[in-house]
Amino acid sequence: MVPDSKMPLLVNVARLYYESGFSQGEIAQQLRISRPYVSKLLAMAKEENVVMIQIQDPTKAESHLERDIRSHFQLRRVIVTPSKVGENNLFSLGETAAKYLDSMVKSGDIIMAGWGRTMYTIAQRAIPRNDLDNLIVVSMGGIPTNFIQNIYAIETVTKFAETWGGVPYVLPVPLMIRSNEARDGIMAEEQIREVTEYMERANVALFTLGDMSRSSFWTQRGFMTDEEWQNIMESGAVGDVCLHILDSEGRVCSPAIDQMTVSIPLPMLKQKDYRVGIAAGREKIDIVYAALKAGIVNVLIVDEDIAKAVAEKIRKERMDFYR
Repeated sequence: MVPDSKMPLLVNVARLYYESGFSQGEIAQQLRISRPYVSKLLAMAKEENVVMIQIQDPTKAESHLERDIRSHFQLRRVIVTPSKVGENNLFSLGETAAKYLDSMVKSGDIIMAGWGRTMYTIAQRAIPRNDLDNLIVVSMGGIPTNFIQNIYAIETVTKFAETWGGVPYVLPVPLMIRSNEARDGIMAEEQIREVTEYMERANVALFTLGDMSRSSFWTQRGFMTDEEWQNIMESGAVGDVCLHILDSEGRVCSPAIDQMTVSIPLPMLKQKDYRVGIAAGREKIDIVYAALKAGIVNVLIVDEDIAKAVAEKIRKERMDFYR
């Protein structure tokens, strides 16, 4: 039983944590109390029903569309969010993805997180947790050296880690290193090796699927020459997964470009227990389907437009098979 004199403080701490999104450390600093005491007050808030948490599994009710895609590609989960005309479907997707992540993240996880606007939107909506221990969030690879287009290369990892009470690790190297000698030297540095080891040990991978439109970060100066870009497009590039540019069959388009890219290798990515691919927008249809065919994704979270297009591609392939 909480004394009446302590109840206002308990309620204040609960509001700051669950409604305002403050971390336990920030609350402790603001209220001039210790962080362990903040944690104790939050636990008491649950015991006294000041805070009541209701767990909702967004994948519990599976639609026919979700089941068809999941069973065809033998996935762990498929979650489809509505596509609404005149609305930004990315925000709805972000809320849904955040709820799914809350249902599966656990103590001891090493979570590899990609970057981009989609991933940052999800990180902003991630549900705060104070019950997780020994959690690490690590980046998927290098980062751009210019920020003409903000892709939140650092903010996404740090935001996920802060929200889940984990430790962030970012790989502070360019996303492309053209010299093999320079690449080997940089990657051999002790601090870099520490990050890449966490990438290898990660059991969860969260990433978006990028298209190759002229609005993508690949078109920004400093990544590829005009000739390399033309060759990539002529080879049938439909998008990228964790910086690996793929064709419609999920094959790497240019081994030469792929070798220069600092990212988790595709074979290593495919070994992760949870490979959560997230995308919104019709321009992502081809890369989503390619990633599914290649077995890169085993949890798919997409909007309805993409899901329906994927289901239609499945139907056409089945019809072609039986002809």
